[in-house]
Amino acid sequence: MDELVNEIIEELTIELQNQPTFNADILANKVKGAYRKVRSRKCYENTSYSEEQINADLRARHYQDILDMALYDFAKIGGYFETSHSENSISRTWRTEDEILGNIVAFVKMF
Repeated sequence: MDELVNEIIEELTIELQNQPTFNADILANKVKGAYRKVRSRKCYENTSYSEEQINADLRARHYQDILDMALYDFAKIGGYFETSHSENSISRTWRTEDEILGNIVAFVKMF
C-alpha cells in the first residue's frame, strides 16, 4: 500500500500544491481513504491473493480510480453531504462516489 499511496500523493501534490486550500496532511489522509474504498469494493477477502498481488492489481487496474476518489474527496472538503451549492453566481453539484468508482468489479466467491 505505502508505495502506491505515496506515488498518488506525490502526483496530486504536484497538481494541487498551488491551490490556496492545499494541505499535505489532509491530502495524504484522503489518498489513504480512497485506497481503502477501492480495496474494499474489490472484495479481495474472497480471493487467495497475497498482499503483494493485491497491490499489483490495484496499481495495474485501479491507480486512476484511487487518484480520482482522493481528488474527489479533497475537493469536497467543507462541503460534506452537499447535493448542490450556489454562491456568487457559482453553482456546484457533486457526482456520486458510485459514478467515480463504478468501473470497479468486486471478486465474488463461488461455492
